[in-house]
Amino acid sequence: MKKLFVLFAMILSVFSGTTGTVFADESGSNVFADSFKVGYFETGFMPMYSAKGSNEGGIFEELLQEIGKLTNDDFEIVYYPATRLYNFFRDGKIDIDVVACPEWFPGEDNFSVYTKPVISFSEAVFVRKGKSLMVETVNDLRGETVGIVKGYIYPGWSENDIYKPEFATKEETLFRKFKEGRYDVLICAVPVAKYYASKYGLELEVAKVMYTVDLGMRIHVNKGTAIDRINGALDQLKKDGKVDFIVQKYLGSSAENIN
Repeated sequence: MKKLFVLFAMILSVFSGTTGTVFADESGSNVFADSFKVGYFETGFMPMYSAKGSNEGGIFEELLQEIGKLTNDDFEIVYYPATRLYNFFRDGKIDIDVVACPEWFPGEDNFSVYTKPVISFSEAVFVRKGKSLMVETVNDLRGETVGIVKGYIYPGWSENDIYKPEFATKEETLFRKFKEGRYDVLICAVPVAKYYASKYGLELEVAKVMYTVDLGMRIHVNKGTAIDRINGALDQLKKDGKVDFIVQKYLGSSAENIN
């Protein structure tokens, strides 16, 4: 029965001048599905999404726009510091937390529903290209000055006295300091490194991948009934090649800077 309503919505889209699949509910309505508050860090998290007041865009920012075109959902972006954003999502004051996976939030399945993955996400130790440094464990960083974003925790790799941490308030500052030569080693996410390597013309090498997860979004259970609709839109966008296009837009041109 549901397939008939989706087909009906597709026929309507032809006469209304829109293209693609529109996911309608069982009443046949495709006027408006639901509204969601989507939480972003105030400082942004490029290339995933931009900071408050910025027009840089981002992978998840564009992805939500494309999902909205298919589902007619409305996504309102709200900006908060990291701790407040987390608390607001837990309390149901924010409906969607982008850049999320179950591994990052163990024990929170009682209020979190996860979408299908969008992007593979690795955290790694990076060194300046040409620097002779073999890294297998954190002990190999002994005596090094290591750039790291303050407040980020990398189990087994942060909060130790093996290396000297040089803290940055956000990712962009982390790479600005690297460009200035403040350190030759840093720890961050691979997609983030690719983005800023391209932006600042930096040459980096991956010394050690610490772990890899598949990231999507998490939806508060208060809006959990939307998961099938949003996953259906993600499937359609993947099939149409739009997910790959968006990811490559922010990461593809910088691949040559990361070895």
